[in-house]
Amino acid sequence: GRFLDWYLHDYRLEGSSKRVVDLFAEEAESRLPAAEQERVRAWQSSYLSLYRITGPAVDGSLPLVDVLQGDQATVWHGGLARLSRPGDLVLGRILRSSVPHHFSWAAILLPAEMEAGLVSLVTHGYRQHQETHSDASWPEFLSHSGYLFNHYLLKSAAEAGRSSARHTNKAYYDAFRTVEKLQEAEQRLREQVAKKA
Repeated sequence: GRFLDWYLHDYRLEGSSKRVVDLFAEEAESRLPAAEQERVRAWQSSYLSLYRITGPAVDGSLPLVDVLQGDQATVWHGGLARLSRPGDLVLGRILRSSVPHHFSWAAILLPAEMEAGLVSLVTHGYRQHQETHSDASWPEFLSHSGYLFNHYLLKSAAEAGRSSARHTNKAYYDAFRTVEKLQEAEQRLREQVAKKA
C-alpha cells in the first residue's frame, strides 16, 4: 500500500518532473465537479511526514504534531484513532480536501521508540538537500524524498529479522535484501539519466 501511495503522489516520471497525480489532474480536472477538483489539488500538495499523537482521540480525530516541522493539527482516521495511544507515531500523508482533514489510506501507526531514528535519518537528508537547494521547504523535500521513511522501516525490519533469526529456526522476511534491490535499481536509474545527459 505505501509503495502505491508513494508512486501515485511522489514518484517523478522519467524525463519529467510530473507525478502520476499531476497527469491525472491535467487529464481529468476540467471534467470534475469543484469539490473533486479541490480533492485532486489536495492530493497534489500532500506529502509524507511523521506525526506524534499528542493526546487521546476524540470521535476518530487525533491531535498531532508534525515532528519534523512542529506544526500541530487534528486529523481524522477512525482506525488509527481506535488503535493508537498518545505518544504513538503516524507515518502518513494528510489530505486537506475536507474538514476535518484526514490521513490517506496508506497511513501507518508506529511505536514511539522509532521517532529518534526516523527523525535523524530524514533530518540528515534534508540538510544534504539544502546544500544544493538552499530555499527548499520541508514539504518540498518530503514530496521528493519521503521514500526515506520506507527505506528506514525496511532496514529496521531486516535488522530485527536477522537478530531474531539467530535465535529461532523460523523463516523471516529478509527486508534487507529488498533495500539492496531498491538501492541497485536507484543506481541503475541514475546511470541511465547520466548517459542521457
